[in-house]
Amino acid sequence: MAVSRYDVRGRSEAAESTAIGTEYARADFLQPPDAEKARLLLKSYLNKRIRFFDARDPADLRTLETETNELKQQRTTL
Repeated sequence: MAVSRYDVRGRSEAAESTAIGTEYARADFLQPPDAEKARLLLKSYLNKRIRFFDARDPADLRTLETETNELKQQRTTL
């Protein structure tokens, strides 16, 4: 059972990293000011997701989840 969860987590991380990379590349299609804003948001999001997957403390996980959701809301305003 633990191996299954490990495999699922690994696939989830890989899928998310691919999606982030794709969105980062597609920022080239935006107007320059919006492209820069999108890239900055993606970099911040990526850093928080890396910290999320490394975190073990439940309080840290909740904080990172909240911060990540806030970044997602900012992205929708582009």
